[in-house]
Amino acid sequence: MYCDTSKIVIERTKKDVVSNIVLNKHYANTWTASSDIYAIYYKSGEHKFFDGDDLKLIGCVIYGNPVGFRVIKSICE
Repeated sequence: MYCDTSKIVIERTKKDVVSNIVLNKHYANTWTASSDIYAIYYKSGEHKFFDGDDLKLIGCVIYGNPVGFRVIKSICE
């Protein structure tokens, strides 16, 4: 399968923009605390009503502490 990477847009975003993907598509079906959230969009062409591109949300990247981050001290110092 081919993906034109020149049409991929990654932008910092807020939880409410990507929460639907995480809660309905991720295997954990849950959301933990996060520090940085990025939305991944695909440019699908010119927007019909506004200047600029029509962006389709296709994924997200979320950085934060894992649920069991306190457990790390039990395996390393």
